[in-house]
Amino acid sequence: MANYCITNYVFTGSKEEIAELYSIFNKKYSDDSNENNWLGNIVAEILDPNYTLYHRGWFWNVKLEDENTLSFETETAWHPCYQLFDFISKRYFLSYYFKGYEPNCGVYVTNDVNKKYFKYANKILLICFIR
Repeated sequence: MANYCITNYVFTGSKEEIAELYSIFNKKYSDDSNENNWLGNIVAEILDPNYTLYHRGWFWNVKLEDENTLSFETETAWHPCYQLFDFISKRYFLSYYFKGYEPNCGVYVTNDVNKKYFKYANKILLICFIR
């Protein structure tokens, strides 16, 4: 059994691209079924079926913060889904920020080094630069 990593994401960009991404998440999102909010549904919606990315997990709490900002959370195995969200940011010409933590193995990661979106209460935080 995997240790769960909870990750908060904020995507920013043009209102058209944010609206399109929001509609994809919203189409799949459901509060009452893990089948609907499985990350694999997002992968199937935006990728060629022959293209594979790690997507073991679920998403929830999808919100349009404003017309240029989309936020949501994921629960994945062991670590954030870096490849998937890097792909989405490139596909939709968006920037994204994340804060992930998996406390059993002591994983605390972020790319929000300026604390623009995530204010940290953690006393120890490992900052990883992914790119």
